[in-house]
Amino acid sequence: MKKITSKIILILLLTSTLTLAFNNQQTKANPNTIYVDDDNTTGPWDGTLEHPYQNITAALEHALDNDTIRVNDGTYYENLIVNKTVTLIGDNPENTIIDGSNITMTVVLISKVTGVKIQGFTIRNSGDEAIVGGIHIFKAQNVKIYDDTITKSYPGVLLTNSTHCEIFRNKICSNVFSGIYLRQNSNYNQIVGNTLINHTRGIHFTDTSSENNNFYHNNLINNTEPVWIADSVNNNWDDGYPSGGNYWSDYVGNDVYSGADQDVVGADGIGDMPYDVDGKNDSYPLLAPIYIFDAGTWNETAYNIDVISNSTISNFQIDKNQKIISFNVTDKTSLGFCRVTLPNVIVQEMWKDSFTVQIDEQSPLENRSWIEEANTYIYFTYEHPLKEITIMMEFPSALILLLFMVLSLTVVTVTKKRFHRKA
Repeated sequence: MKKITSKIILILLLTSTLTLAFNNQQTKANPNTIYVDDDNTTGPWDGTLEHPYQNITAALEHALDNDTIRVNDGTYYENLIVNKTVTLIGDNPENTIIDGSNITMTVVLISKVTGVKIQGFTIRNSGDEAIVGGIHIFKAQNVKIYDDTITKSYPGVLLTNSTHCEIFRNKICSNVFSGIYLRQNSNYNQIVGNTLINHTRGIHFTDTSSENNNFYHNNLINNTEPVWIADSVNNNWDDGYPSGGNYWSDYVGNDVYSGADQDVVGADGIGDMPYDVDGKNDSYPLLAPIYIFDAGTWNETAYNIDVISNSTISNFQIDKNQKIISFNVTDKTSLGFCRVTLPNVIVQEMWKDSFTVQIDEQSPLENRSWIEEANTYIYFTYEHPLKEITIMMEFPSALILLLFMVLSLTVVTVTKKRFHRKA
């Protein structure tokens, strides 16, 4: 009897242990969302939507791998250390601010971790030493820095011995020394769609070669030295043709030709001559700044629409119901141009590959388009100062004629009926 009892107790203990282990695995496998709001000054604080933490540091202390931390707008005077695989999302970069208070520390240090994502913040006021920055990615991999404003730091973004990271669509401006700084074998990173303004050095390489990094669709504006390279080779400065390279505000070339060899008459928004980057060319420099807009999800895939233009772009909209893409352009120059890159899936879904461009309901001065495997490119010109651009379905001439005939027949029929009634 004792042996049977012992066996039953042993089985129950084993079952309980397995159940507990299974429940722990389930808990770890289900990421949580943790909330932060600096307005919650009195507590309680447990990271829920009802009781958010007052600061981001507390959220990071309680976070587990794969958790998401959502931060309400406010100014957070903190210096963060991110050493877990988490996603940090701010309400918006205009009003969600992480301020390092100008002490000798990085504002956001991402250290020895994989898969961190930071999006939607203004990050500012680091210390003023070379390896202290707005964001320092230190010995990390697959980090994503998206849609942030990084300013008033020493370097804006610093990568040290970090690989396969994505620095995408950030505004990196007015930092003390450099915009983006790569050092100590920071390889295979994607630096795409960023705007770097007002630095001594826009992009800076030093301290052991960093190679096989891709730089394209960035706007480098008013940097004393757009790129400064001490010890790096074999980085790529364009995305080929027709995608293009970067916009360099000191580029002095013209745009008369198009094509992969820039030998076909007709402008395409790309400079005819390469831009030299320390002996390595940007073969397809953009003739004006590039704007990158979210185009939403199509067939379960997220897409962007790019616009290269010497105008200021505003009020970009996609109306799927009306099948229209529209935006405003304004500038003081006499002649404006746009080159719009549209994913082919959007062109097919919206317009069945047949579209037209209108400038304030008129035709552009010049208009051409071309198609490659993934995208359709449209180049057109117009007179400034303020115009509304509309891209919409093009009605075939046969359909227009048919509609005209139907309308004419309707008018004739109505006229005959009125005539008979009078008789």
